[in-house]
Amino acid sequence: MKLVIASFLKEKKISYYITEETMYFQCLFCYEKAEMDYNTSVWHCNKCAHNGTFFDLMQRLKEQPHQTFDAFKSIYNPKKEIYQIKKQFKLLIIENNKTPTEKKLVQLYNKVLDLIEEINIY
Repeated sequence: MKLVIASFLKEKKISYYITEETMYFQCLFCYEKAEMDYNTSVWHCNKCAHNGTFFDLMQRLKEQPHQTFDAFKSIYNPKKEIYQIKKQFKLLIIENNKTPTEKKLVQLYNKVLDLIEEINIY
């Protein structure tokens, strides 16, 4: 079911990301972050309190086929942000190769990696 839901959201250009048990996506009503248990397909939005099932989402988009999500902000995706932070660190380390700053950047990068691992994020 997870792949079906992800394919649907991707096709409709709805911002989303997946964790072990939960799929987070852009709410169709308030455009903030909603969450879905992809095993049951039950979802809810803490911001506007809308809820339902995956079938309800499909119905909503069927009723409003021209609704797009491109113009709205993407939901915050911690996994993507961590990737971007790591990428920026690596670029800075390369740019500062063989400088006193390189050692400090490597130390800071390693601390950030330890922190991510400690709080068990992705």
